[in-house]
Amino acid sequence: MGSSSAVTCEGACSLGVYTTIYRSAVGNALVAIIGTVPGYWFTVAFVDKWGRVPIQYMGFAMMTTLLVILAAAYPQVRERGAPCLLLVERERDEASQQC
Repeated sequence: MGSSSAVTCEGACSLGVYTTIYRSAVGNALVAIIGTVPGYWFTVAFVDKWGRVPIQYMGFAMMTTLLVILAAAYPQVRERGAPCLLLVERERDEASQQC
């Protein structure tokens, strides 16, 4: 998710390099914020009651579950695309061929 393909950019070739980099940075920042802020506040709320280790195990379990779901759905995501999730390889290849 940390790649520059997190945000779709129609006609990326016609945009300036700074616009493309800016959109990529915004997409990566959004992914990072959406992925870390809820877990941070959950940990702040429950660390005194449950402790660090159980919360860390829950984080491992959630990440494993979500990545397995994403891996299982990858063929469908690759065929149809998933706006607001990630730019799939096929669309990125098509954009690079237009340049």
